[in-house]
Amino acid sequence: MKQYRCLTNDSSIASAIYVSYYAGLDVGRYLWGDDYSMRDSLSTDMCNWLVSQPEWKRMLGRDHFFVAGKIAWDFHRQSDNRFDWGSKLNTFPEFMNMTMLTIESSFRSNEFSIPYPANFHPSSKGEVLEWQNKMRNRTRRHLFSFAGKQRPSMKDSIRSQIIRQCLASGTFCKLIECFSET
Repeated sequence: MKQYRCLTNDSSIASAIYVSYYAGLDVGRYLWGDDYSMRDSLSTDMCNWLVSQPEWKRMLGRDHFFVAGKIAWDFHRQSDNRFDWGSKLNTFPEFMNMTMLTIESSFRSNEFSIPYPANFHPSSKGEVLEWQNKMRNRTRRHLFSFAGKQRPSMKDSIRSQIIRQCLASGTFCKLIECFSET
């Protein structure tokens, strides 16, 4: 990435600005606790800092992007009920202007799903071609796999539909069911 000639260290002339805030690590520390103010504290501080920067004022964050590192639903808490899930990060008007790269997106137009990070980090075109050839020559029992569980209380979640389609596909999809023992 750092080999592109279009990169600049001068953010005042940049067309896009990467915000190095890993929201998933921030919220992950407090997701299972009932102190919602702690879940929002660092993202609130980040938001206040960002809007005070001259680069922000140019386009009000529309030229900014960040990687959340978790599913989008972890950043859409709608209330201050201490038992509600997630943080309010992507309900802040300022963050709604930014592009958010997530593992699984929701209904927001500023969110885009990217593949979950893996251990494959090619450093050359040759390594990519080698990997593609290896995958093309492998015999796969399933075209697609899905690991997850339904979220019946979330009507906008696509997981239930993916699971139904996976089960209906016969041998094309392998459902890996996730549940906890009680």
